[in-house]
Amino acid sequence: MNRLFWCVWFLLLSGGVAGQMQQKWFISDPKIDPERSRDLLLEIDNADFFKNNEYVSEISKGYTLGGFWIIPKLVYFPSKNTKLEFGWYLLQYLGANHYPAPSPAIVPDSLNASHPGKFRNKAFLRIQWSPLPDFHVVLGSLYGGANHGLIEPLYQWERYFSANPEDGVQLLYKRPSLKADLWINWQSFIFKNDPYLEQFVIGLSSEFIFTRPEKNWQLSMPIQFLGKHFGGQIDKTDFGTVSVGNGAVGFKAERNFGRKFLNSFSASAYGLFYSELGSRKLPYSTGNGMFGLLELDANPFFVHLGYWSSCQFISIEGEPLLQSLSYMDNHTLFRNREVALVKAGFNKEICKGLSIGAYFEGYYVRNQSEFNYTYGVHMRFNQQFFLKKLKIVD
Repeated sequence: MNRLFWCVWFLLLSGGVAGQMQQKWFISDPKIDPERSRDLLLEIDNADFFKNNEYVSEISKGYTLGGFWIIPKLVYFPSKNTKLEFGWYLLQYLGANHYPAPSPAIVPDSLNASHPGKFRNKAFLRIQWSPLPDFHVVLGSLYGGANHGLIEPLYQWERYFSANPEDGVQLLYKRPSLKADLWINWQSFIFKNDPYLEQFVIGLSSEFIFTRPEKNWQLSMPIQFLGKHFGGQIDKTDFGTVSVGNGAVGFKAERNFGRKFLNSFSASAYGLFYSELGSRKLPYSTGNGMFGLLELDANPFFVHLGYWSSCQFISIEGEPLLQSLSYMDNHTLFRNREVALVKAGFNKEICKGLSIGAYFEGYYVRNQSEFNYTYGVHMRFNQQFFLKKLKIVD
């Protein structure tokens, strides 16, 4: 068995990590169509989901996540390179009547604001300026979540269903040789003497591409960073502050086939680090990990085989099963993690703007002889409807 695992690990490291296949289902295109200048549109963005996590781990116990979110919004293009979106975000879990803010075990529940009621809701407002076709400045509601393209140890893709839309400032750049996404997501604002913690995230997701787009083989070097800060200077808590940083550098090789059924095959590998800055409230101050993944995209199906090896690795927004610190308390620790991953599923477009997907994911924790798995189904609807072309009053 040991030889089998190390052979698989060697094969994974000999290639390069592609973006999580689940994330590809939920990406939004930031490009502005110049022909839309002065147009007013109605956009409906909706996801319905059912995800059952059968976990037996002391890192994270099993639970079922079922519900939907919807963002109805008006979209207006004041000019050829600007866009304004305004709407409202509503999330409902099946049978829920309150919504505690999601938080890792290092932050007590009492220091997070909860949301009473049948829905978790908030305003959605995005202002975008694209001075160049490949460069976008975004304020307000960001192109967040799956759009960042973060790997699983840094970002748990399930958060696409459960996390609020991100708010802050974002810079996006995309050229054949470089893709870059730099953002700050302000998750919790506080006033003087508030009983809650200030929280924000700073992130960078970039990829240096060494081959031309028309080539069948694509070689690239992704670089990613995610930092999260808890605590401020004006709240009335005695928690203090915690700052956690995670980074990843990898190499990715992808073969595009361009066939109707067989789309692509990729291999990738990452080296990762973890660091707690300043406060020393966490049991480990530094850590590291290695993550390898093979991906096969055969429309409409996909298959992943992966392996994760880490020591003292903590990531606040990453997949809990890959971490050394329990998501449920601050005392259960697993210094070393050796996890084999297998994922399979499909995603099919039913009609323009409406798709359905289903998947199975398995996580075998080698050094604990423990198997955790999850399965689910989701549908996404996203369409725009033209309302009218507006005239500006002089």
